[in-house]
Amino acid sequence: MSSSSIAKGYRVICLGQPLMDITIHISDEFLAHMNLEKGGARVIEKSILDDILSKGKKSSASSYTVAPGGSGCNVLKGMAALLDQKKSCALIGKLGKISDPISKIYKDNLHEQGVSVVAKRSTTTETGMVLCLITPDGQRTMRSFLGASVEMTKENLFITHFKQAQIIHIEGYAMYYLNVALETIKMAKKCNTVVAFDCGSFEIVRNFGEQILKMVKNYVDILFCNEDEAASLYPNKSPEEACFQLARYCAVSVVMNGSNGSYVACNINTIKARQHETRTRYLQNRKFDKSTIKPNASFFSNTLNIQLFHCPASPIQKLVDTTGAGDSFTAGFLYGFIEGYPLRKCAYLGSLCGAAVVQIEGANMSQNTWRRLKQKVIKSAL
Repeated sequence: MSSSSIAKGYRVICLGQPLMDITIHISDEFLAHMNLEKGGARVIEKSILDDILSKGKKSSASSYTVAPGGSGCNVLKGMAALLDQKKSCALIGKLGKISDPISKIYKDNLHEQGVSVVAKRSTTTETGMVLCLITPDGQRTMRSFLGASVEMTKENLFITHFKQAQIIHIEGYAMYYLNVALETIKMAKKCNTVVAFDCGSFEIVRNFGEQILKMVKNYVDILFCNEDEAASLYPNKSPEEACFQLARYCAVSVVMNGSNGSYVACNINTIKARQHETRTRYLQNRKFDKSTIKPNASFFSNTLNIQLFHCPASPIQKLVDTTGAGDSFTAGFLYGFIEGYPLRKCAYLGSLCGAAVVQIEGANMSQNTWRRLKQKVIKSAL
């Protein structure tokens, strides 16, 4: 693929892994029998994935579903629906070989949802897959065969990707090809693009925690993680305190805490230090309710100039499946961010999106649902 063939004008770019999601409902006993740690996400060989899927289908009374996925893909599908603009979002990654039917299904399906796939195909390897095992409590356990996605190289990147982008989002699995992630970030920064990063899973944090913190400190503007990932980075700290500590490394940190809501912190000193960079126009003039700051907390320090608030979780009627909850929250938050919403409003939209997706099976909400949630936030008094 030549640089001249790459479409221009994308508002949101994601470096992610084009992975086909396979979702199946199983019992807690099945997880224990297969020795699978509940709630985690781990990379495995395709033969192992096929074995788990085969045994899972035999133990499950329900059929399985297949849909384009991957964390970054899920974020982009949501943002494309919220932006309501064709060719506004693009996924940079590597699809399987031309003879692999899954790669065509993946690309065509995303195109229908307003997401372009800027990907060079592998010559030998199949498209990657994620097996999502859902237990009766709605919790998901992920096992991934990364396939062609890990064949992505720096040579597959072009600075043309980032010329018009407002945000480049890096998913946690990019830590498995860190040199590509760092090159992506460097190109994005040359184009004055805001850099967002999602930790991905507590297992990724366990394996790459030191590298993640170094990358966040040097390059990342907005950091997302959930309570388990935050605990892996700061084992003895609450989600609230972890959010505060993470804001020492970047401009905005977000810790999603499930039914307990989320925490958002903003480092004013970091924003001031980056005022010479054009991309910080998206970071400036963010509004906070100062009454939510807790100066009496043991971890609070006025010298750091960090503002923190809590956003309550949006209510749900029935928990069906937590797949895509964090990705949907991220999509809502980042949409609000590039539209200039105050951070509290960004978090509110993220909360609504996360609550909506856990009430359906899988991570694919309808575009009408996304638009309805956006209108609810637009009409709110926040």
